[in-house]
Amino acid sequence: MKALLKKILHPDPKVDIVGFEDGLVAFRSRRTLPLCALTVRAKTPRGRVRARLDIQSYDPAQQLYRAKVEDGGQLLPERREDDRLDRVMRVVSHQLPGFTCTTEDISTGGCRIVVTSHLEVGTRLTLSLDLDDANLPAIVSQAEVCWCAQKVNDRFHAGVRFVDMGSAERGMLARFIESRRVTAL
Repeated sequence: MKALLKKILHPDPKVDIVGFEDGLVAFRSRRTLPLCALTVRAKTPRGRVRARLDIQSYDPAQQLYRAKVEDGGQLLPERREDDRLDRVMRVVSHQLPGFTCTTEDISTGGCRIVVTSHLEVGTRLTLSLDLDDANLPAIVSQAEVCWCAQKVNDRFHAGVRFVDMGSAERGMLARFIESRRVTAL
C-alpha cells in the first residue's frame, strides 16, 4: 500500500533526453533531481520508457543532467564512433589543478576524466595517459574539453576528445582497450 501511495503521490519524473555523451545519457527535467539512482520516464523513438538511471552530475549553465543507465538497460542507441572501456587510469597534465586526474572511461576518440574543478568547454589540454601496463609507454595527446559538469562529491567530470593523436599512439591505445575488454570477458 505504501509503495502504491508513493507512486501516486510522487510518480517517476519525466525527462527529456538530449543525447548521449561519453557513455552517459544527457537529459533535462522540469523537476530538480537528486544526484543518485532514480527511475525516470522518457519519450523515445521507441515509445515511452521507464529506466533506472544513476545520475552522476548536473550542469546548471545548460540545465543538463548526465547519468549512467543502470542494469544494462538502454534508452537509445549511442552514436559513438569508438568502443569505450570503463577503466580508472592516471592522467597527468600541467593544465589541470593538481596536475593529475583519473579517467572514468576511455576510447580511441577520447575519455571521461574526473577533476577537482570546472574545466571550460573548448579548453585544450596536453594529456599523458598512464595505461597501467609496464610494457607500454604513456600516451601523450592533445585533448579538447567537450563538456564538464559537477558530480555529487565536489568533483567534476568532463568529456575530452583527443585531437592530433598520432596513428601509432591511437593504434597502441586501440590494442590496449581491446586486450582489456577480452580480459574482462
